[in-house]
Amino acid sequence: MDDKFKNLIELVNDIQLSNKFINITGSFGTGKTFYIEHLINYASESRVYDAVVYNQSSEYHYYFHEFIYDLASNFIPINVNFQSDPKESEYNRSYFHQLLNNEVDTNLFTPIQRNQILYSKFEHDFFKDKNYSLHISDSIAEKLNRDDLNFLNDAFRIGTETLIIDILNYFINLHSRQELELPDVPYKVLIAIDNIDHLSGSVCEWISEFINFVSNSNFSEFKYFKLSDQLNSNKIKDFISFTVVLGSRFIYNYHNVINFELKAWSDIKINNFLENKHSFLQRYYSNIKGLSFGIPALIELCIDSLLKEAEPEHLENMITQSAYDYIIKYYNFEQIAWLEQASLFEDFDITDISLLPGIDDNYEIAYYFLRSASDICRENSKGKIEFLPNIKYFILNYLKLKKPEFVNTIINSINSAKEYKELLVNVDDEDKHLIKQFYFLNRFDRIFAIQDMFADKAGQARKILETYPNLFKKNQHTYSLNEKLTKALNSVFIANSQVFFDKYKEKVKRIWDAYSSTIKIENDKYQYEIEKLKQDEYSIKKRIPECEKSIALHHDKLPEVENRIEKYKIDLNEYFKAINPGFSIVAMILGIIIFAVSLIFREHIEVSFLIGFMIISSTLMGFGFSKFYKVLKTKLNIRDYSQFVEKIQEFEAERDKILNDIELKKLEIDNLKLKIKHIEELIEKFNKNIESNRIKLEESFVGD
Repeated sequence: MDDKFKNLIELVNDIQLSNKFINITGSFGTGKTFYIEHLINYASESRVYDAVVYNQSSEYHYYFHEFIYDLASNFIPINVNFQSDPKESEYNRSYFHQLLNNEVDTNLFTPIQRNQILYSKFEHDFFKDKNYSLHISDSIAEKLNRDDLNFLNDAFRIGTETLIIDILNYFINLHSRQELELPDVPYKVLIAIDNIDHLSGSVCEWISEFINFVSNSNFSEFKYFKLSDQLNSNKIKDFISFTVVLGSRFIYNYHNVINFELKAWSDIKINNFLENKHSFLQRYYSNIKGLSFGIPALIELCIDSLLKEAEPEHLENMITQSAYDYIIKYYNFEQIAWLEQASLFEDFDITDISLLPGIDDNYEIAYYFLRSASDICRENSKGKIEFLPNIKYFILNYLKLKKPEFVNTIINSINSAKEYKELLVNVDDEDKHLIKQFYFLNRFDRIFAIQDMFADKAGQARKILETYPNLFKKNQHTYSLNEKLTKALNSVFIANSQVFFDKYKEKVKRIWDAYSSTIKIENDKYQYEIEKLKQDEYSIKKRIPECEKSIALHHDKLPEVENRIEKYKIDLNEYFKAINPGFSIVAMILGIIIFAVSLIFREHIEVSFLIGFMIISSTLMGFGFSKFYKVLKTKLNIRDYSQFVEKIQEFEAERDKILNDIELKKLEIDNLKLKIKHIEELIEKFNKNIESNRIKLEESFVGD
């Protein structure tokens, strides 16, 4: 037993640190799994612990309730016999899958599924940094009953209580109706979880809370389980204490974690180990040290190979392959691609990562992954990211051995990117990535192409046109990158993956096909409108002569009507003269005066004169009376008068109607001419649009 393992045993067995959280950390091949397995063997043989719970999950992205079930069901008794099964965690696992397989709404639980997945550490930290929601949205919550909602939203707390109940039930029959047989001293349980990086950073957070809960809480504080009164008054730690040991490549900084770090062996330790193993191996000290970088797993592999008399070249290739396999052990296919490509940089920033083949819109996640992988990369004095020397050595050797063409492609891409970076030295990182995508658009308009190419980032892409106008040139109807930037990016993408390049080209072709189809439909619409307008114009032009003819007819009729009015007015005037009583009244008055004078002066007037006066007087009065009678008779005949008036009014109305019709026809002609002018303007506008669209179709988004 080496001194390092003795230190770990002392740490694990320290009674003062009951309910503790120990993280065995270190780079690949430093012995984390070896130490955990030996620790479990020690716990079994020494009987210091009553039981061990060992989880060594090889799954990637599985669910939290599955994880709890795996822990509860991997119970290894040491000082006790089995008394139960993990019923609660098994129920929760089934209940969760029942919710996921809800047949009422197959889309309902997609976000729930997403939130309950155990992401890897870097993904968990990335999403948390991006304010990624770990709660059920309101729209989904409305469709769930309260129990289901609590089960999903409070999964960590339910998992904590479930695990305690299932593990405690192995020792004490909690479902017994008899009085519980409580222990004199707490049961001690060692929970060992290897490959924790493969599971989740959120699991480590949960473990921290788990340790805090079992150290400080009473059974009465359980929210989702009702326990007997006999338990409720007691603290959890009085019945059971936990020591959680993790195997991780990362150092965790949670409140109650103790990081137990394993490192590569020193030169002295390597030499002593070789001497104790086989003395003849010391002659290979330099080879073993150079090939293994002091990593214990690789040292063992070197020794086994040398004992089998392996050829030096074969030994180096085998060590390279094994080291590479260790390094990528926890990563998926996409992350491995990021590691391989980024390892070819001396150092890199987010812009460098965005230029790698196949990164596409995942460049932020890729960069965050590499930056946060402290077992693989570190930040240098220039504020850029670089690979740890031994990691870089093994990955590069593996790539040169297995993928020489790939290495040349990526190196060419990196070298080609230098001019691009110089041109965009003052551009924001995210804008750089968007500008890079403009390259695939041979030309583009501000609306259609940008919207389809950049989707929810279209607004930001359009703003780039305004913020960095010197990077673009204006064509007749479209924009494109300037020649320098196009040339720089051309070098980058020639070196890039053809599959990646073709994928973008295919996308742009789809955008162009959709755009040109829209333009053609728009032109067809304009053409249809022009034909319709021409038909309207023809109808309108036909109407103008009709209106002019109508005006001419009205003008021809007007003199006749006005003559009639004049004639009836003359007749009416004569009629008024005929019924004028003035002369008859004067004649009567004059006759009366002469008659009166004759009577007054009859004695002084001769008889002949008197008779003459009488005759004149009677004649005037007779004429006056006869004339007045005629006037009176004529005036009393109202019908004649009314006929004159009606005829005049009738012809005046007809005249007014003719004049009004003439004015209306003139207005109609004016309106028709305005409509013709408007139609001609629209036809001209639509023709210009058709011509503009024709030119647009000549400025293809797709590269030549």
